Amino acid sequence: MKENTLAKSAIIVIALTMASKVLGFGREMVVAALFGATALTDAYNMAVTIPTLLYSGVAASISSVFIPVYDRFRKQKRDKALVYRFILVGFCITVLIFAVPIGFFSRQLVNLFAVGFDDITAGITSGMVKILCIIIVFRFISSVTRAVLHVNKNFVIPGLDGFPYNIVIIGVSFAFYQKLGIYSLVWGTLFGVAAQTLFKLPWLLKTKMYGSLRDRCSDGLKDILIMLPPVIIGSMAGQIKAVTDKIFASTLAEGSISYLNYSSRLVGLPQGLMVTAIITVVYPSLVDYINNREFDKFRDTFIKAINSMQFMLMPMVVGFVVLALPIIQLVYQRGNFDSAAAMQTMAPLQFYSLGLIGIMLSSFSVKALYAMGDTKTPLLTTFITITTNVVLNFIFIGSLQHGGLALATSLAHWLGGVLLIWLLARKIGGINIRPMLADAGKSLAASMVMGIVIYCTHTILVPLMPSGRLWAVLILAAVICLGAVVYFLCAILLKAQGAIETKLLVKKVWQRVSSHVKN
Repeated sequence: MKENTLAKSAIIVIALTMASKVLGFGREMVVAALFGATALTDAYNMAVTIPTLLYSGVAASISSVFIPVYDRFRKQKRDKALVYRFILVGFCITVLIFAVPIGFFSRQLVNLFAVGFDDITAGITSGMVKILCIIIVFRFISSVTRAVLHVNKNFVIPGLDGFPYNIVIIGVSFAFYQKLGIYSLVWGTLFGVAAQTLFKLPWLLKTKMYGSLRDRCSDGLKDILIMLPPVIIGSMAGQIKAVTDKIFASTLAEGSISYLNYSSRLVGLPQGLMVTAIITVVYPSLVDYINNREFDKFRDTFIKAINSMQFMLMPMVVGFVVLALPIIQLVYQRGNFDSAAAMQTMAPLQFYSLGLIGIMLSSFSVKALYAMGDTKTPLLTTFITITTNVVLNFIFIGSLQHGGLALATSLAHWLGGVLLIWLLARKIGGINIRPMLADAGKSLAASMVMGIVIYCTHTILVPLMPSGRLWAVLILAAVICLGAVVYFLCAILLKAQGAIETKLLVKKVWQRVSSHVKN
């Protein structure tokens, strides 16, 4: 894919992801207002986590493993049989090995993952797991569909699938919460995942595929089977790292799991916008460069993507640290989510945000290694970071409570990211780290100036303006806009590469818009 096409696709995915995330925050606001942060929301969050943890490794691996094989078969004009046979085989395996056992052994799984739950909460969670275990079947089909569409350069439809998911959850929760209580959220989640999957199916059926269903594809299925186990183990290990916080939090005060969940959702916004969106667009191109043995293009694309993502993420890290409380109050504080819950959510939000760039380095390096066919290095690194995460949880939980769990996770992400970058550099003939560090230093300096400006501005404006949610929105929006301007101007003065590239991109877009207006 050409560089301008990559940029265009990335912008489309980021825009769609942003809209989906905004709607996702609407969903979280509804959940917070209707259900607050209680033992029931802890039960729901754990019930969603258990099937997600046990299967998301498979779902994430499908994209990483299926895309290279499918791309090769598509170029050989024999991809139809591979796609549909893989869906059939994977569907049967998902039902028999995952969905049925998770539902049958739900109570045992709850006792394993939520060691601090009492018998009543554990029983409620077990009942929710029996319902939500079905979502993994839909997620398998959704993962294959998304991979096929991405290889065929269709990023729009997968980018839109968050809309039916969030809309259904919001609608079902609002419609039935008085009758069903927390179970309206459980059923809404199940129907939301189903709607997300069904939304993409028509475009899968419309995708041009070559050959017939009778074509031989055993060689492709064999390649997938060989590559899949280490990737699944690595992905599941990564999910274990994510759920480690919740396992430890189940031993803390009521609501601790929910505080972590709400804060991680906020941090997930820039992660989804900048990291997931760009990786989604770039990964098929990295695979193509490796298959064509264009290693210089592979290295250049990887470095440029890293520079772009750190430039966009750095101010968000500082912004979350400085404006954590007003952001939480604006997004969540209503109904059953009171000021005390907002204060309890602030520390994990600040600590989780510190790991954003570490997550980016780790996630992108893993994808780059998968594109090269290396599945063992990410697996080994993941085990190292999990061990580090658990040790740090024991160290920080006593003094910082649930905030310490978030800090431990962020430090583990940084360790994994740095280690993976070093290992990847050895495989691709080296990466010139100094310019990358210099550019990151410029972004950090500009972000620190921005942080001071927005903190002082927000502190001055709040007492001067009338109270009320509308004014809180206006103040926060004005402060964020001011921060963006300050950051960009400082980055330009420091000659940060990200600022220069952004400036050129804006100039090109303006010229194109102006030419259309004149015509």
